[in-house]
Amino acid sequence: MNDEKNMMDTISSSLSLGDGWRVENVAFDEKSGEFHIFVVPAPHEKFTCPVCGRICRSYDREESERVWRHIDMLEYRSFVHCRRPRVSCAFCGVRVISVPFARKGSRYTLSFEGAAVILTKAMPNDRVRKRLGISNTSLSYLCGASKEGSPTENRHEI
Repeated sequence: MNDEKNMMDTISSSLSLGDGWRVENVAFDEKSGEFHIFVVPAPHEKFTCPVCGRICRSYDREESERVWRHIDMLEYRSFVHCRRPRVSCAFCGVRVISVPFARKGSRYTLSFEGAAVILTKAMPNDRVRKRLGISNTSLSYLCGASKEGSPTENRHEI
């Protein structure tokens, strides 16, 4: 049981999850050779309204699950799954909040984006693209996003 907690803590750290979030489950799909990480908000957590910045109570979670590519674990592709919380703001209505591990509109975690940028400084883009299993378009997006500022500065609501 202690090993499982250590694993969950390590994965939480790689996602920079705060107190309001937790890793609920990690599954390995042997057929596809992929890890799937399931993240949920803490129950009864309060979040900041993405429009006005007021602290609001959690309303529910979005209907469909979103998936982000994460850094490889043990050389296997990894994906983070989450149904983002929605808040009920007295001034702005019901709004979906962002997750702490990804930028607005990105389908990659901040860790994955950072790894991609670091690799492009160390090797040719074609090798980076093959190593990460992404397209030229995706690599261009990731490198362009890094020029906008640090990933944490670019966290915005979707």
